[in-house]
Amino acid sequence: MSDYNRIIVIESKDEEIDRVLKERAETSEREDDTAELSKTKVEVYNANTRSMIDSLADSNKTVKVCTCPNNKTSALTSLTTNP
Repeated sequence: MSDYNRIIVIESKDEEIDRVLKERAETSEREDDTAELSKTKVEVYNANTRSMIDSLADSNKTVKVCTCPNNKTSALTSLTTNP
């Protein structure tokens, strides 16, 4: 049995994730890191993973942190004040 009882969910807009994946594809040597696959990765995440995270959130098992490019402090505060 695990001592962990929560997961950290880093939330970001799909467009931001797509942008980051495309930038990574430009320098990565991984075969699955291509600009074409970045949109597919976001779609697969939304189809297969998001519902599981929503279910865990309903059970109070998540700590959500949003990516806030203009306000990194608020993301840290959210993590530390919502156990």
